[in-house]
Formats: sequence, structure tokens, C-alpha cells
Amino acid sequence: MDTRLRLPHEMKAMGLRLRGFRSLFLIAFLCLVARLWYLQIVKGKEFDARAQGVRVRNVFLPAPRGIIYDRDGRILVTSRSSYTVSLIPAYLRERKSETIHFLATLLGMQASEIEEILKRSTARSFDPVRIKPDADIATIIRIEENRVRLPGVHVVSDISRSYSQGAFAAHALGYIGEISPEELEKADTVKWRAGDLIGKFGIEGTYNEYLHGAKGAEQIEVDAIGRPTRHLGEKARIPGSSVMLALNTRAQAVAERELAKRASGGSVIAMDVRNGEILVLASSPDFDPNVFSGRVSPAAWRKLVNDPRRPLINRAISSKYPPGSTFKLITLPAALEAGAVDAKSTVYCDGKYKLGRTFRCWKRSGHGTVDIHSAMALSCDVYFYTAGRKVGQRRLAEMSLEFGLGSPTGVDLHGEVSGTVPSPEWKRKYFKERWYPGDTINMSIGQGFLETTPIQMTCVTAAVANGGYLLQPHLLKKVIASDGEALRLAEPEGRQVRVGRGSLSYVQQGMRLAVTAGTARVLNLPQLAIAAKTGSAEDVHSAKPHAWIVSYAPYEQPQVAVTVLLENAGHGGSEAGPIARDIYRVLFERRFRKPPERTAVAMAP
Repeated sequence: MDTRLRLPHEMKAMGLRLRGFRSLFLIAFLCLVARLWYLQIVKGKEFDARAQGVRVRNVFLPAPRGIIYDRDGRILVTSRSSYTVSLIPAYLRERKSETIHFLATLLGMQASEIEEILKRSTARSFDPVRIKPDADIATIIRIEENRVRLPGVHVVSDISRSYSQGAFAAHALGYIGEISPEELEKADTVKWRAGDLIGKFGIEGTYNEYLHGAKGAEQIEVDAIGRPTRHLGEKARIPGSSVMLALNTRAQAVAERELAKRASGGSVIAMDVRNGEILVLASSPDFDPNVFSGRVSPAAWRKLVNDPRRPLINRAISSKYPPGSTFKLITLPAALEAGAVDAKSTVYCDGKYKLGRTFRCWKRSGHGTVDIHSAMALSCDVYFYTAGRKVGQRRLAEMSLEFGLGSPTGVDLHGEVSGTVPSPEWKRKYFKERWYPGDTINMSIGQGFLETTPIQMTCVTAAVANGGYLLQPHLLKKVIASDGEALRLAEPEGRQVRVGRGSLSYVQQGMRLAVTAGTARVLNLPQLAIAAKTGSAEDVHSAKPHAWIVSYAPYEQPQVAVTVLLENAGHGGSEAGPIARDIYRVLFERRFRKPPERTAVAMAP
């Protein structure tokens, strides 16, 4: 067959194939051009920003937190320069395990600790994660000497919190810590980032917005493994505002010294009855907030939380106790307002009161015939059993609520509890039982289901002292900006208790008599007229009762209320009373100073 006859046909097929290849090539070329247009024009700015982000890093510089002062301007908490070792996860790459193990060796940590920190971190891959806050100079030198083996590891200038007096006023001042993922979710993401330190507890937590300041930033150029190569610029940081507290540090020191002598826990509070300023707020046992200034090690944290004495609990506001006989400050006005007792009412106390079963007076032999004044001064239980039964549970509860029991006082510290003012409905809910008359009898002397906090009883005492004004207690005196301007001044807040002045007058007289001729004679000082009420509150978990004393002075023109609570210490007068006495001697020191001796000078004849 002659092949030349098929040539035109084959040429035609070949031409079709070539056109097809050209079309495919053209389509591929157009796709490539379109892709380049998309990457260069549409997404160009975004990718450029990403590339710049890899090459140029913003290192955030924490601002110095504001200083915390006492009422006289003494520094309680300040900040100091330090160094923090951080790690940027994006630079670890395939050398992650090797880098972490080597870094752990240099820092004296376990590799698992660093891995756990990275795992818990919510920071983005190019954001530094704090590994070792407040690192010492020797550690910093070791890291710098081994910089090539530590991709992504940075040493940055930082600010550490300094509690120069250690555990002093720890429950009032509080501490700082790294922001948690939960806190970060609720926070302003422009202001806060993963790894930031915030106030967690005490004044540090309550006034964190004033104290924290505004972060600065340093812009640096880095190489492929994250090592700084060039400084590009810096944004100045703004120091936080300072906080001045109402604390009297001399009285605070006395309170803490005396509490430390006791094996059990306790608290001491002193408050100005005119404006609610807290002059003393001590809780024992205490802790050193410097532990929290860096990263808390697992061992240190376990030691704190597993301590059976529970040092992290602020007993002044977060622990509930039966108030014992200090509750008679409420039972008496409730009885007077209800007409259950009056100035002429007397009760014969033979040491017991029968209502189904026998309720004992603390003085087993009895007090004999007592009236409204001697009943308060001698803390006669039988008198208050009688008055409480006449008043009834409902009115006792109403008066308790009127004096602020069963609700937080609003003190400017986190963690305050409400206490418990029981009722028939409450008992039915929690104990599946009805309310018995004996429950009212117990409640009338501050026992049974009733629970209060030391800060609540301080406010009750202050309201009795100042004529019925229930104050909101506060540690803050003022907030001071970095330029010295006062940003905020604490103002007295509260409400009037709906109790007659006459009823309060009987309570005041009874409290004064308790000091001059009753259970609180430990406070009978010639230099200062004090009014007080003692209490020994039974504890179902211990053979020894809680020792209470609530008081105020001067009796004629009240200025300060002092509350002392000692867990399982015994009687209020003998155990808590001497501490209150020492606090008054500091707060009114001028009255206790001996006058200078006068030297007789012979007159010339």
C-alpha cells in the first residue's frame, strides 16, 4: 500500500494534537498568572505582614506595678527589675525535645515541667511563653553562653513584685500570678496576653486595674532561629498607679505577733467606726506572697494547699464561726424592740433553763437575779434564753439581717463569705427537719446553726458604737497616679440600721459594764474607756470553744472597733482580750505615754 496516500490524514491529526497541547499550555499559563496575581496583588499585604512578623518581633515590656503604701506612706509592696527566660514555640521545630531537655538542665528544672508549661499556654506560636520568671544572673549567663543551642529561647527584662516584709499583712495585700486561660477569655485582649501577671488575691487582685500599668514594647529583628539581630524601636511603658491603704502597720505587727504565738488559727480586725477604714486585718497562719512572684513550683504549691492549717484562707472574711455570746449585741436590741424586755425586767439565773431539756448557763452556779445591764455585763445565758424565747426565731433573724449578718459586708477583698442566718425554711432544706424551740434558744446566745465572720461582727460592733450606722469596711484610702494626682478617694458608705437609739444605748451601757465589772475586765484601762463583749463559742469539732471579743473605744466618743477571734482557744476574756488590749495601746499610744517628770526648781528668795 502506498503510505503517501495517508500522509495528509496523519498531518491533520498531528496538527490537532499540537493545538491541544498549546491550549493546555495556555490554560496552565493563565492559571499560573492568575495565581501569581492572587498571591501578589490580593494577598500580598497579608503575606508581607506574615513575613515581617517572622523577621520582626514585638517584645512586650511589662510595666512596673504601682506601689502599695500604709496609711503613713510606708512602702508595703513595690516592684524590682528582674529577668525572665521565655521560649517561642515556633522556633523549636525538629529540635524541640533536644532544646527543652538542654534548657531544663540550665534552669534546674525537669523537662516535663517545661513541656507542661507549653501545653497549658494559650499563647500563639510566635508569642513568648514564660518559663522561668525572676531568673538569677548565673542562669542568665549560662543561657547566653549556650545561645546557639537554644533556638527560640529569649532572656527579657522583666518586673518582679517585691514583698519586702515577707508574710506581713499577706491576706490583706495578696499576691500576683500568671493570667489563667479562664481569666484571659473574660479579659480585654488588647490589654492582656497569655503570660501576663495579674493580681490574684487581696488588694493586688481588687485594685489590679489601677496597679498594673500599661505595657511597653520593643521591636527587634531576629534571624531564622529567633536570635535578636537588631533593635528597631521601642514604645515606652507606663507605671501603674499606687494604692494607699488605711492599715496601721504598727498595730498590724502587734496583731500578727500575738496570733503567731497561738497554735491554732485566728484573726484580728480593727476598724474606724466613723468611716469604715480597716486599720488592722490579720489572719493566722499566714504565708509569704513572694512565693507567687515567680512561677510557683508544684512542690511549693502542694506544700501550701496540703497544709492542714490552711494558711491561704483569710480567716477574717472567709471563715465562718458561731459568734457565741457576742451575738447578744443583736439579741438584746431585738428583745427591746419587740417589748420582750425593758429596763425594769429581771430574770433569776440558777445556772439552768428548762425547755424540754435543760439548757445550761456558762456559769453553772448561776448569776442570781440579773437585769438588762448586769445580764450583758456578766453574759448571763439564762437571761438571753428567756429573752430569745419571747422574741422568737423570726424577729431574731430579722434583727440579724438588719445588722448585716447573712450577707457579705462588701469589704474590698475577694473571697468574702456570707455566713448563715438560719430559719425554719433553711433547716428544712438542709437538714430535712422542722425548727424546734430549742433551736431558737441556741440562736439567742449565738450557737446552733448561726454562723458569722469576724468582719461581720466588727461591722455589728461599729454600728452599736456609732449609733446604728452599718458601714461598708474598706482597706483603701486612696489611689495615686504616677504623676502624684489622686485618682480615687475612699468615701464612707453604709446604711442606717432600723433600731431605736434607746435600744442601742442599753447595749452600749452593758458593754461598758462588761469592762468595768464583768467578763471583759481585761480591757479595764485607766487611760482609755473601752466597751466590749466577750464570747466563747462551742465548736462541735473540738473540745475547746472559739474565743471571741468584740469592742470599741473610746466609750464616750467611739473611734475604733476591735475584734479578736481565736480558734479553739478557750474563753474570750482571758484569751482574746489581751490581744485587743495590746491593739488599743498602739492605736491610742498618746494616752498611754507617761508624762515627763518635772524637776523642781528652787525659786530665788
